[in-house]
Amino acid sequence: MPAKQEIQSFAEKRVDLFRGPATTACEAEGPSFADECAALGLQTDRGAAFEQGYPLEGTPEKLRLVSNSIRFGPRPQPNDEVEQHLFMTADGGVSVSFYAYGNGESYTKTRTENFKIDAQKAAYILRWIGDYFSGGGEMAFVTDVGDWEMTLTNEQNAPYHFSGPLCPECFETLDDISNAIRSTLDMPELLAFDGRAQADRIESLAIDYHRVTKMKPGVRPEGAAWEYVTWDYSECLSIDRKTETIAHIQNIGSGCQVSCKYHVEDGITSLLDGLDAKTLFSHTEGNPPDVLRNPLETTDYRITIDYLYGEQRVLTGSFDKNGLPDDFSDFAETIFHFMCFYGMGEILNPAVHSKALRKQTDCIFCNVQFEEYGKAYCYLTDDDTLKAGDYVIVPVGKDNHEAAAKIESIEYHPAGDAPFPLDRIKRILRKSNGRDDDGGPVLTPEGPEA
Repeated sequence: MPAKQEIQSFAEKRVDLFRGPATTACEAEGPSFADECAALGLQTDRGAAFEQGYPLEGTPEKLRLVSNSIRFGPRPQPNDEVEQHLFMTADGGVSVSFYAYGNGESYTKTRTENFKIDAQKAAYILRWIGDYFSGGGEMAFVTDVGDWEMTLTNEQNAPYHFSGPLCPECFETLDDISNAIRSTLDMPELLAFDGRAQADRIESLAIDYHRVTKMKPGVRPEGAAWEYVTWDYSECLSIDRKTETIAHIQNIGSGCQVSCKYHVEDGITSLLDGLDAKTLFSHTEGNPPDVLRNPLETTDYRITIDYLYGEQRVLTGSFDKNGLPDDFSDFAETIFHFMCFYGMGEILNPAVHSKALRKQTDCIFCNVQFEEYGKAYCYLTDDDTLKAGDYVIVPVGKDNHEAAAKIESIEYHPAGDAPFPLDRIKRILRKSNGRDDDGGPVLTPEGPEA
């Protein structure tokens, strides 16, 4: 540590230089400045701390991320990996270098991997990071963790520097970005922004459901030895990261099987990343001993979970609220909404197959509702882009005040076959998000003709 007198002399000399009107930029900021700092044990960051006060501008084209896992605690061993350097470009170029602790003063590079990934995926990750830091990025001071330093370079080749703590579960968006980086590069060993290198994850999950129901028929054939008819029903739901698929199979009876398969690239990965490998299905309440069961029906399940690192888990029990894991309902809701998003397609959708093409002479009539299951009212429009399910703003009542309504159906008719006299039908004003200024649903029970 330099003596206080040495630091004071250095500071006074530099103050005089910066204040001097005849001082040139070379004298003030030249190599001698860095040399004198180094002699005193001071480090320069080349303006990184200053630049970090400014949010990113433009679109990132290059990323350089240095993640260091050193924290308070025992001194690492020479061969312990402590730092990683990730370099990525928008065209898909990737380079990752790994460093061991060495002697502590200078790290030892242990390996470097260079490869290419899909350019769209690389650009997507860079844009995601850029979006986060274009607003400055949420950051905080955290102790006893590692740290990361990043340089983003935009399309104008301007660098922007950022740094933060290597802290899992501190910044949700950075956790998600870290998971995306590890998944896209297929390198679970990366520290990224959250330090969760080698964190376990769910690779596949399968739920097998089995129900056996005995039913007493109203009429039994004469001479039959059996008293009950047995319905043996089973169902399987499987989610697989490697194939990016969800498969749902129902075995309804002998010779009757219904199956549905969803292949959603990146979507299944995100779905599984959203499931916490540590806590998912970790506790089951169980049924009390005096629970009443239906003697004519049994329902049971088998859940099989495969992890990247951990051993396979198998859970079994009765398929009911207390027999299932505590968080099964939340899990089921997540998967249900994921599958429902893709719907049943358009072939069987009456909104598609029952829609006639509009003739040039046809007028567009929209039947709208102001509340669910309420009376429908007819309005005219010239907007060909409107469809059933859209919300619109319409004039209502004698004073024609504006209100939101939902289009229930759309019809095409020539003026001569209009469902109502054209001079009595009001027109849709514009498309809407279906909510009033207060954010609540608009209910107008008096209708447009009141």
